[in-house]
Amino acid sequence: MNVEWNTPDQYLESARHVMGNFDVDPASNLVAQARVRAGCYYTKDRPGLDQPWFGTVWMNPPFKQPLLRRFIDKFVQDYEAGRLKEGIILLNDGSAATQYMVRLFTITSAICLTSKRINFLNEDGQPDSRPNKGQIFCYVGNNRRGFQTHFNHHGKVFFTAD
Repeated sequence: MNVEWNTPDQYLESARHVMGNFDVDPASNLVAQARVRAGCYYTKDRPGLDQPWFGTVWMNPPFKQPLLRRFIDKFVQDYEAGRLKEGIILLNDGSAATQYMVRLFTITSAICLTSKRINFLNEDGQPDSRPNKGQIFCYVGNNRRGFQTHFNHHGKVFFTAD
């Protein structure tokens, strides 16, 4: 069973327009890094949950529990501690009603509900079957207008309350 769901280029390019280069990709693999090109990235062999996160973060976390909760918790903790400047997190939209997601939403500046399901890339970098859930992008940082500009063609963008 494939557990690597790599993000297609068009979403990464939108994220780069919002944040510039990515300092950290905490949940990655070698196939993903050919596209993500983060300054620092972590894999299953060097787990991101055990490493420092800083600056701008791109995160397509594992969608499996309890890992998803742990990645979200670490993102929120590091942002609140001032170690992260901004970040974009790609998530399935079906996990929004959980306690850890509510905590993430308290620091989120904008959300993009995708208009279609993302056709992720497999471990060979080829399009894989579409997931049975939709996706959302959560933006945390001070450039929510930039996020709106570069993500509005992927779906509907909403700002959170200040």
